[in-house]
Amino acid sequence: MRAVIDFVGEGDTPLQAIAMLRCGGNYYLVGYGGQINVPSATIVANELSIVGNLVGTHAELQELVWLAATGKVKLHARRYLLSDIKKAVDDLRSGRVIGRAVVMPN
Repeated sequence: MRAVIDFVGEGDTPLQAIAMLRCGGNYYLVGYGGQINVPSATIVANELSIVGNLVGTHAELQELVWLAATGKVKLHARRYLLSDIKKAVDDLRSGRVIGRAVVMPN
């Protein structure tokens, strides 16, 4: 892959993302939470770029809002009530959630 955008950044996700990249690929980490432990030889030999960003630039946020408002990008989210938290966790663990799981107050 040319690029991987990682919104998780925890556990094995960074290593899996970097393993997917082709030579000269870019790994974009959005947000924070975990650690990246990649041998420098992997980065140098494969000419990889690692870019960190908390949320993107203001201009990128404006563009994303415009894309969503015009229907050019779709957010994949599944909503759960707080009282259904067990189902949300079960669905996440079993891979039944595409996109984000959002827990809403009852």
